[in-house]
Amino acid sequence: MKNRGLRKAWGVLFLVVMACIAAGVLLSARGGLAQEPTTVRIGSGSGDVGDNVTVRLDILDVPDPGLGVFNIDIDYDPAILEPVNLDPVGDEDCVPNPNDVEDLAVLCNIYQDNDNAGLDVVTVGGFTSALGIVGDVALADITFEVIGAGVSGLTLNVVELTDTNAANIPHGVVNGSITGGEGPGGVVVAIDPPEKKAYIADGQFTVDIVVNDVDNLGQFEFVVDFDPAVIAFVSFAEGPFLSSTGRTVICLPYDLGPGSKQYGCSSGGAEAGPDGSGVLATISFSPIAVGTSAVDLHDVGLYDATPDVNPIPAAAQDGQVTVATVYGDVSGDCDVDIQDVGLVFAHWPSPPLPYDPKYDMNGDGKINIQDVGLVFAQWPKPDMCP
Repeated sequence: MKNRGLRKAWGVLFLVVMACIAAGVLLSARGGLAQEPTTVRIGSGSGDVGDNVTVRLDILDVPDPGLGVFNIDIDYDPAILEPVNLDPVGDEDCVPNPNDVEDLAVLCNIYQDNDNAGLDVVTVGGFTSALGIVGDVALADITFEVIGAGVSGLTLNVVELTDTNAANIPHGVVNGSITGGEGPGGVVVAIDPPEKKAYIADGQFTVDIVVNDVDNLGQFEFVVDFDPAVIAFVSFAEGPFLSSTGRTVICLPYDLGPGSKQYGCSSGGAEAGPDGSGVLATISFSPIAVGTSAVDLHDVGLYDATPDVNPIPAAAQDGQVTVATVYGDVSGDCDVDIQDVGLVFAHWPSPPLPYDPKYDMNGDGKINIQDVGLVFAQWPKPDMCP
């Protein structure tokens, strides 16, 4: 009976999906899959502090009539990376048009946000002066120097991508990253989970600040930044790790503004500090609006439990929170309906389609028929907006 019920459920799902296709819902969500394979992509790499790492920015599967104008921002973490040279001519540091495609004009670093506050930006822009540049197009090879330990995302923001008729080219993006060699001991402080989904209908949620592979920890401090228009800070709570050897712990929060909070804890006692990995603190947030907020972890300080309170080198890893109205509402219209089923279906399978965590309902790093089924199981769910 259970198998019969399962087959019946999948049969109903199949009929619904087919009806959506007939009605044009899925075709609208896909934007015509056969006409939308174009992907803007940047590579990834790794190196130790002081090394130069080069990554390629390219566009895959440019359709007819060909590439026209493009303007692409690349966000990076200035605490970990620095462009080797900001010369817009390129030289060996940002090599435009590395495959020497005829009639392709590329400029690197048209403008910068090199203020070392938050994410900085490298821009690559240009145009083609002839028809017919289709397929895979290498735009630039960009070199960064690794100046700090940790992982810097290379996040693409495609400001403009048009064909030679000035029509927008539908596209996906594949972001990259560069990993800088960790400090001695390989200690990492991170947001856990690195990608959190929250729902307005469910109210408050939490993320942890965790440490990995530390020895004799005595004190810690950090600053966390977020978008207060998307999530609101509620409170800090001391994690169990620092007091796990019996030391007495005192913690203090500090308010740096609506989107920035600082937290630190100090321990004392005859016992040694803890070794290994664990939760330093838990942060409670409240979802405010549909959207995505980076959770930027910085100014991390770890100190040992010796009388000298020696610093412990550590890398910091950021996270992000994506807020929706209710589980299954990927369209952001406050309910779960057949449009949401169609939108998840339109992003299946990923890979090979570009991955978007918004449509990964179970957070397993891929979009498959299970994700479609999870949304379908929530349908119909009425208006849930407050």
